[in-house]
Order: sequence, then structure tokens, then C-alpha cells
Amino acid sequence: STLFERTNVNADVFFVFGNHDSGINQGGNNTPQTVLTENEIKQFYRTPQNLYGETRNGDSLYGYKDYPDNKVRMIWLNSFDLSWDLNTDGTYKSNFLQQSAYQNEQLNWFANIALNIPDDSYQVMTFTHAPLPNTFGNISTATDVNGNVIQQYNSDALIEIINAFQNSKSGTINNGASVYPINLSYNFSGKPGGIIVGLFSGHIHADGIMTYKGINCIETASSLCFSGDKDRVVNTLSEDCWDIISVDTKK
Repeated sequence: STLFERTNVNADVFFVFGNHDSGINQGGNNTPQTVLTENEIKQFYRTPQNLYGETRNGDSLYGYKDYPDNKVRMIWLNSFDLSWDLNTDGTYKSNFLQQSAYQNEQLNWFANIALNIPDDSYQVMTFTHAPLPNTFGNISTATDVNGNVIQQYNSDALIEIINAFQNSKSGTINNGASVYPINLSYNFSGKPGGIIVGLFSGHIHADGIMTYKGINCIETASSLCFSGDKDRVVNTLSEDCWDIISVDTKK
């Protein structure tokens, strides 16, 4: 409520789902009765209402909006696109606190709807909570049955789609062996290479910028100051943090 409809009338507000938002696996809470459910999250984010004229996949936790005056399409994704199914004991099967994922429906929407820009002059800014693995730090401590660290399900598919958009490629991704199977096609051939201004993320609580697999990755620090944050001290100016991102579309 602090942000919705209390900002400048021309300021859009979009929430990107993060691993602490539902409360699952925090403080021993792991049932629909003790945490926020998917439907409750959507009600708080007001995703069914499209308050700012955005486009979503139904009432999804991901979406996009065009800014024609700037020739920019802003896309936000859900990097905790996990199963909300329950175990027989009523607890959630997925570890929303420590596991990250992109499922087939969201990736197909990203490839075939969100990246279908109005014309070739548009550039794309993409926001998501968790960064790509092997960029700014280990985003997960969860392990599979073999003891392997699970960082992010289907991040390889996300990278392939972005690279295809950048390089005017077409292709198919079919991975039935994944925990979250992928079966989709994309086609950016016959178009100029699309410009991804950046893949913006948070989660690691530190600023950073790097190029990873041809993608400009930008990490922003957390507004929350806590004991693990470098060079930030409670009760000083350094405890608060927020970012203004300026984009020079000509360069």
C-alpha cells in the first residue's frame, strides 16, 4: 500500500516475486495456513487488475509494458516459478526460499509474446529477482537427491531464448528430463538482432555488473540493511538503498 497509488500519478509500480515474499520455508512455516498462498500473493500484487496498463499472462506474476515515447519494452519475470503442489502432509513440495526456476509456460510466453516487440526500434529491459547462476554468487543452497546444488531450473533455456532474440535465431527447446520439462519453439529469424539493455536482478544484496553469455547482467543491492551487507551501517545514511537506472537508447 506504500507504493500502490501513492506515488507520482505517472509512476508505474510492478512487483517482482522474490524468495521471501510468500514466507514458505521461513521460520518453519510451510503450509497454506501459515504462509501466503499463490492467490494471496496475486491479490496483494493486484495482478488481476493490470493497474498500469501492463500485459500479463492472465493474472501471472510476470508481465510487460511498452513505453512508446522511449521505444522501450520493460519485462519482468518470475524466477521462483515453482510448483505450488502440496505433499500428503499438507506442506509445500517446493522450497521457495532456496530454489529458483522458470517453467515452460512462462518461458514460452517470454519467447513468443513478451519478446515479440512492436517494431525493431524497441529495446528491452528485463527484470527478475534471482540472477543467472554463475554470475554474482550462489543463489541457492538447496541440493538434489545426489547432493548436487540446485541453483536455477531451466536457466539454460532462458539464456538460449535471450541469445536467440539478440542474434536473430530460431529453434526448439525440448528437455523432458528437467524437473520442470521444457517443450517450446522460438523464431526471431528474419529480424535485426534485438537489443537487451540488461537483465536486472537482486537477491544477492550487492551491486554488480558483468557480461555473461552475451547478456548484460546488472545486480542491485537490497533496500534492507543487515549485518552481512558490505559497507552498510544501521542508523547511518548507508543503511538505505535504492536505484535510479538511466538508459541511453542511442548507445
